[in-house]
Amino acid sequence: MTISAWRTSDGTVRILAGNLEEGLRDDADFTRHATLALPQSWPGAGWKNAWTGSTISVKDNLLKIDLKQAESVLLEPSK
Repeated sequence: MTISAWRTSDGTVRILAGNLEEGLRDDADFTRHATLALPQSWPGAGWKNAWTGSTISVKDNLLKIDLKQAESVLLEPSK
């Protein structure tokens, strides 16, 4: 999984994650899972997928991302 994070000109944090790997484990499971430990200064309540509107909750500043094969997600703090 490739993950990038940045702050926009208005101060909003964005996280982009993409499942770009294929077949590295020589099995049929192409899903990928990551848990990000977010800095305390980042929004902690929840995040929203900017493309689908679905939400991901954060617990103890840990953000869990699960992606299917060739899937990506653009996350922004939920309001």
